Amino acid sequence: MNCDFSRQTHASQDAAMERTTAALAREGLRVLTTGDVNATMRNKFGFVFRPCAVPGAYDPRSTCDPVVGMSSVAYLRLADVAKAVRAVLVEAVGAA
Repeated sequence: MNCDFSRQTHASQDAAMERTTAALAREGLRVLTTGDVNATMRNKFGFVFRPCAVPGAYDPRSTCDPVVGMSSVAYLRLADVAKAVRAVLVEAVGAA
């Protein structure tokens, strides 16, 4: 399953992210996180990358079980993280 999309623009990164977030909202999606690729490359590898942001969008109408949500991703470490997140969510809901 391929779930990445990209588009180059001449807009500033901030303006592009605002437009992207608004477009996702019109479709009923929300942005949970935004990854700054340039900052990550600079901090982890010490080199400057072109301005690039990755919005982590999700559909609040779909499942909120992280194990189900990550089941299509073939990455075992991520599956372990999803199970840990599920346990925290179950505990938090039970305590509420």
